[in-house]
Amino acid sequence: MKLLILLRELKVVWKWLVVIALLWPAGVMAAGPLPGLWVTPLELDFGPVGVGTTSAPQVVTILNPGSATLTNFAGGAPINPQFTGTQNCAGGVAPGASCTYTFRFSPTATGVFSTTSSTSTNAGPFIIRLRGEGVGARLHVTPLELDFGQVEVGATSAPQMVTIRNVGLAQLTNFAGGAPINPRFTATQNCVSGVAPGASCTYTFYFSPTATGVFSTTSNTSTNAGPFKITLHGQSGVVPPGATMSFTPNPVIQGGISRMELTLSNLNRVSVIDDVSFNMVLPPGVQVAAIPQASVAGCGAATLSASAGANTISFAGGRLLLGVRCRVQVNLTAPNAGEYTISTGLINTSNSGAGVGTSAVLQVIQFKVFLPLVQR
Repeated sequence: MKLLILLRELKVVWKWLVVIALLWPAGVMAAGPLPGLWVTPLELDFGPVGVGTTSAPQVVTILNPGSATLTNFAGGAPINPQFTGTQNCAGGVAPGASCTYTFRFSPTATGVFSTTSSTSTNAGPFIIRLRGEGVGARLHVTPLELDFGQVEVGATSAPQMVTIRNVGLAQLTNFAGGAPINPRFTATQNCVSGVAPGASCTYTFYFSPTATGVFSTTSNTSTNAGPFKITLHGQSGVVPPGATMSFTPNPVIQGGISRMELTLSNLNRVSVIDDVSFNMVLPPGVQVAAIPQASVAGCGAATLSASAGANTISFAGGRLLLGVRCRVQVNLTAPNAGEYTISTGLINTSNSGAGVGTSAVLQVIQFKVFLPLVQR
């Protein structure tokens, strides 16, 4: 009985196999030749490229390792238009052969950019990733400060030059400005037509003083790589010293001691000031303290005369070096409250004429005694 049932089931299975064989499409049972797809590299980095220029080309190889022609190429153009591509694959790629995609990067702005190139074929799609950095012009300016030294009134200095080098990867352009603010300084330049990467141009400056003095100014320029500033100095003749005065403490209680400090500065850039002298006359009510503690520092071989109770302070034989401050200190006192203006008077020299000196106000306040309140 079991044998009969098994035979009937095998007959049914055999019938279904015959039906499937009759209905199955021809060609499916045995696969024909197929194309293959191998792409390398799948990522390209163009690195830094100058804005407004185009990179060297980079190539991607598409190989067909299959047994049928690789065809139906569609797409491939990079999404970001700063990247461009060409290819020789449109006619198809025979088995074992290859074709190429060639890409370039042409940045229109500074920054890092990335995009993709997507292609479909009869063997499937592939994606190529692209990256590059847009780099603009870069400035290197030297020197940034010029000193023309001593030039006579009415004369013109020898020229001094500043070099502007383009150390970037794009054209350095859009030069604007550059004329010194002080008209005693003048400039010419050969940069207006632009500076190629790796090249340089020059600014040439002159100093033509019209009066005695120490002069400084700036030359300010803007470019497509950013601004730069050149500082200019020049001197004609020798100018008198500058002076400042202070008191410590200020205000001071009547009858107390306040220490006067007078600072003399050489404002010249190239000249020492010799034989500095002044004779201060203190205002009525102010005098040199009983203990004057008169001192000088940084003044060369200067002498200082300030006697206890005197109303004059004399300074002579001072020498002011470049970059050194001369300090004169004397203790003063005033028995009565009030505001006292104390002046140096003229400050004389042997080679820079007389300076107007300086003045300051010493405040003297009353001494007050506060008695405690007594409750009854």
